[in-house]
Amino acid sequence: MTSYEDLQEAAQISDYDESIRRIKQLAAQAISGADRGAQLLFTDNFNHSYLPDFVLRWNDRPDRLVFLRASSYAQEIEEDVVNLADKQPIFVQLSEFRPYGDRVTPRDALDSLGRSASATKSLVTSVPAIGLLDGPRSQRTGRIFSSYVMRGGRGLVEDSVAPAIAERVETGFTGALEADRARTADALQVVEDLLDPRSSAEFSHLLEAAWISGGAAVMDFPGAVSSIGESLSSSLLRQLLDIVPEDADDAEEFWTQVGNAISLESFQGLNLVGTQSRLQLMMGVATEKLMASRCSIRKTVRSDLHVDPLIWQVENGILSLRGGGYQGWVGKAPSSSEEERWLDEPPTLAKVYTRAENAKLTLTEIGVRDDQGMAVRFSSSDGTDIATSDLVHRVSETLGTSVRVDSAFARVSGKSVKIDLIDGIASGRTNARIGLSELMWNAWNIIAGIESEDFREELKRTLSIDELDEGSADTPELRPPFPILKAELPPNWVFPELESGRAGDDDDGPGYN
Repeated sequence: MTSYEDLQEAAQISDYDESIRRIKQLAAQAISGADRGAQLLFTDNFNHSYLPDFVLRWNDRPDRLVFLRASSYAQEIEEDVVNLADKQPIFVQLSEFRPYGDRVTPRDALDSLGRSASATKSLVTSVPAIGLLDGPRSQRTGRIFSSYVMRGGRGLVEDSVAPAIAERVETGFTGALEADRARTADALQVVEDLLDPRSSAEFSHLLEAAWISGGAAVMDFPGAVSSIGESLSSSLLRQLLDIVPEDADDAEEFWTQVGNAISLESFQGLNLVGTQSRLQLMMGVATEKLMASRCSIRKTVRSDLHVDPLIWQVENGILSLRGGGYQGWVGKAPSSSEEERWLDEPPTLAKVYTRAENAKLTLTEIGVRDDQGMAVRFSSSDGTDIATSDLVHRVSETLGTSVRVDSAFARVSGKSVKIDLIDGIASGRTNARIGLSELMWNAWNIIAGIESEDFREELKRTLSIDELDEGSADTPELRPPFPILKAELPPNWVFPELESGRAGDDDDGPGYN
């Protein structure tokens, strides 16, 4: 942390230009350290009445001018605050305050300065005070709170009170996690007093997120309720990731609760690759509530579950599940992924039959194609399962590997999902949103195929898939009257066994295994 002694030493450099350069460098280090998400632009000015020394720039809010002030008198700083009120800038002192004559006591002058700065939404602070906002007594919230002070701070933040302010916010965040109304309310009061309305609302949302994630009822939150518990924004999630480390004592419980407030939009702009234990905890809960309209399956490397375990990742804001040599992306797989590889040759009818049966999936339509481009489509007119159809099974035995399945339709929670085995994509009709876990389960089993029962069980646990019973909604019991099975054949496509009458001689009609 930069001290007044450091600034004084820089001021005593004999070369004037070098002295100014060093002073501005020390001030810039403090300001940049307080908000690592901001761009700090230098100017050629120093201690100018109305031209700033720096400009703070963000992507999502207006620029903020920063003026360095060498004056030690509160009255002189207050004059600048009033004269530049329309700029709502930051004034950063380079020396400590001292009395100005005998007419006004230092405390009265400072109180007046604080009122003027607060009224004009200007911030008056010092180089040391900026560093004290992120000190040892605010290890979790200091960094993020100091950034909000740079963005929307107002009033006077003195060296003597900066640590106490930061500690009250830290204590309030801990209180929010523990559903302690008194400590949370105290932090909210600090935030409301020190930050402008926009920044105050944003930081209050962070405390509200901590309150909800800690398991408390949203209506019991001591501040204004914004209903963020239903969908945590990406900025709030990023801030929570910055504040709560992986090795925190309450990390498992906390991140599990955060999972209740996650949506796919919560990951926008984030990159969470590697093991990411916090993401795994969140997704352990979120998979049961997330909805998606599409997922893509891609090969990564040939590996087994022990070497390539199932883990959730976020790359450039896109959620994916990786493991066992494949990666399932929620949405479109990033084309820039270095590990992206195309899928194997589309499977045979027999393989699709086995994959659907092993995973207890309901396929209502299957499309096959030979190497000459001739296509056949089997479908059930009443939407029941055709993967176990005796006719499809006999066709599979007849054609063997001469045709490959290029598409299938699965019924998932009453909705139709197209599974494209050429491009490795599963999607709802007309972008219908499907439960993420069920969409991924159907896509992974049909597109990638799972040979290991252990891996299938691990995937089921990871996706929070309930056990599928033979009589469940998506795997109906097959009993008379049998559904009508339709097969659309191209001209001149002949199945030898069917033509000779050898297939189905003992049957009265389409049968089922």
